[in-house]
Amino acid sequence: MSEWRKLTESEIRTLAERGNTADNWDDILVAGNFDATLVSRSHFSGECRIALGATGLRKAGGLELPVGISNSRIRSCTIADGCAIHDVRFLSGYGIGNDCLLFNIGQMTAEGGFSAPVIEVMNENGSRRVHSFPGMRCSDAFLMAAWPEDCGMQQRLETFSKARGLRPEIAAGCAITNVPRIERLQCGPACTIDCAVSIDSVCVCSTAVEPVHIDGSCVLRNGIVGPGNRISGGCIAENFATGAGCTLSGGVRFFNSVLGDNSTVSCCELVCNLIFPAHEQHHNNSFLIAACVGGQSNIAAGATVGSNHNGRTADGEIVAGRGFWPGLCVSLKHSSVFACHTMLAKGAYPAELSIPFPFCLVANNEHEGRLEIIPAFAWLYNMYALARNSTKYRSRDRRRDRSQHIEFDIFAPDCMQEVADARRLLEAWAEKYCGWKPGDAFPEEIVLTGGEVEKSSRPVAILKAGRAREAYGQMLLHYAAKCLLERFKETGQLPEAVEASLGRWINFGGQPLREADADALREDIREGRLNDWDDIHRRLDALWAEYPQLRLEHAFGLTGPGSGTTSVAELLDKERNILELMLERAVQSRAKDFANPFRTATCRNAGEFRAVFGTLEDDASLSRLKKDTGEYMELIAKLKDS
Repeated sequence: MSEWRKLTESEIRTLAERGNTADNWDDILVAGNFDATLVSRSHFSGECRIALGATGLRKAGGLELPVGISNSRIRSCTIADGCAIHDVRFLSGYGIGNDCLLFNIGQMTAEGGFSAPVIEVMNENGSRRVHSFPGMRCSDAFLMAAWPEDCGMQQRLETFSKARGLRPEIAAGCAITNVPRIERLQCGPACTIDCAVSIDSVCVCSTAVEPVHIDGSCVLRNGIVGPGNRISGGCIAENFATGAGCTLSGGVRFFNSVLGDNSTVSCCELVCNLIFPAHEQHHNNSFLIAACVGGQSNIAAGATVGSNHNGRTADGEIVAGRGFWPGLCVSLKHSSVFACHTMLAKGAYPAELSIPFPFCLVANNEHEGRLEIIPAFAWLYNMYALARNSTKYRSRDRRRDRSQHIEFDIFAPDCMQEVADARRLLEAWAEKYCGWKPGDAFPEEIVLTGGEVEKSSRPVAILKAGRAREAYGQMLLHYAAKCLLERFKETGQLPEAVEASLGRWINFGGQPLREADADALREDIREGRLNDWDDIHRRLDALWAEYPQLRLEHAFGLTGPGSGTTSVAELLDKERNILELMLERAVQSRAKDFANPFRTATCRNAGEFRAVFGTLEDDASLSRLKKDTGEYMELIAKLKDS
């Protein structure tokens, strides 16, 4: 309110007649249209500002209460118009926005401002600290966690974050009901909080278009809740931050962690984690401790990822690229590294691992006493999953504010960088362990004995190595052709020339970034050319605008010498064959489900099976792949004829 006034004698009399008391009526300021009849059986202390003028009802779920204040004790608060505040035993130090509903709250207190949490991710010794702030992107958390040695940058980032202090306030349209204790809460518009146990030092970044819902016996302490979040079912979270569109449920325990946009965690424990967007972890007994996971990931039931510390202190780390998928009851040791889209078969892996092969399957063969890896497994044997994943994460993007830039395509530059590295590594190991030379038939099995992959003396077998090398080559060609065709779709013409780039890329919190650009960003922060988080975000936004062209240049850099491609026309000819291969393999891998007699055994007849599982022709992912393949084929034909 721009103007506040003291109570009139008549208003003080009316308030007293309705059972209200105050330490000092002169400390109560009201708006011009204040209606004293809306306040009953309440006590006021400190300097309070109250703007109750309009009557009406406030609703939250099945609860409906009249505008006004009753049965409450209020100290040093500002209460805007249209609020319904009833049965709040103690409300202190808050600004309450228009049209809020507060009901059956034990104590809701705060004095002065408070700070966002310092989150110790990726490592349990606190050496990778994230100084969080409202509006923090996953890329911001990665910037703070990934370069702890850059002291000059870290000092400035800490200053940037601390400049964004928090203050206890409840924005317009919020409903908070049935909570015993709230201490220091900043809450954005349209948030609903019901039946939480305790909330302490939390910023809820709710918005009118992406409201946050918190209910069901949750305990939240020292955290930032992203827009569009749903937190329920007895969750316990401390020292945390979540991105937009996240879901926490089923009693999840979430400590010292940052969860990227569009992620769902349930029935599990996460400690000291930095998890990039589109992460799924919703099974009992699965948990991650001290890890950085590149998003688009799924943790199966019973997985114990990083649960065993092999060092003398609890400071081990696990780093996994995007698409990480440990299977049922997988147990992994600190410290391990996994390339993008690594799948681990069920088993207790006895030692630390460094898996350099993207899209691979890893298995612990206890019978043979060796570790086995099939590189490019998904491309060779599970193309349906790749086709589905290409669109699944994009279709599940629930965010209205997409300021955190996310590459959902499985053929992201950081993945394809690993593909090119893995192909060269296969050749180097074939030469070292099998005596292979260019021009020879490539070996299908390479047995390593040098401890390159596992911290143990047992052998490591690289299976299907020849087919994997060929598959990686196909993936690189497809990456280049796909980037070229997408640029043609965007601009309507092919670039006259593409300057091949050999610069390396990283997954920067979901946004692919060239290492050179990340280094330049850090230098500009350190040297004072970028002076707050808004400057940093503008730089990342600008790089995202350049991303399609930069990705195309990177793709052509990876398909340079040794790829066998000498022209755009030849690349498009090879892409035709690769698209046909992808579609054929996707259909074949999905068809296995319909031909599996153990799946049909649960149904009485073919009619029941079709009613429950549909048909191969009905599969939405295959239909989408067929449509996309047809469009790319038409584009190729158009380009070839031009």
